[in-house]
Amino acid sequence: MKISFVVPTGDIVNEERDRFLTDAIGGCWHEDDGGEPVTMFALKGHICSKCGLFYTTKNDFSTLEDFLKLYEWARGDPSLADFVAQSRTRDLVNEKRGPGARKRFADGLYRILTARGRERDNV
Repeated sequence: MKISFVVPTGDIVNEERDRFLTDAIGGCWHEDDGGEPVTMFALKGHICSKCGLFYTTKNDFSTLEDFLKLYEWARGDPSLADFVAQSRTRDLVNEKRGPGARKRFADGLYRILTARGRERDNV
């Protein structure tokens, strides 16, 4: 069995997108206000200054674990059914095609939701 990991890119554009999508799904985009890292259960991380939870990383929707939260949220929104139906689930979790497919899904969802926000602002 081959195990591989997707290393987060740290891409500024992805961070803006991931921050927006985290907020859209009702999550907390953790902030530490420059505090010192703490060690908990042998993990080094931070305590979020907004929600008080311990975290080691922020949501990165290029990783499968974080992406699945986003995908399940989108599947539960009837207004996104057509968009979700365009993606093949097996591509999203595939070892080789997955990272690209997840990026396209997150980018597309970001475009849809930001467009809705602009439409709402122009009404």
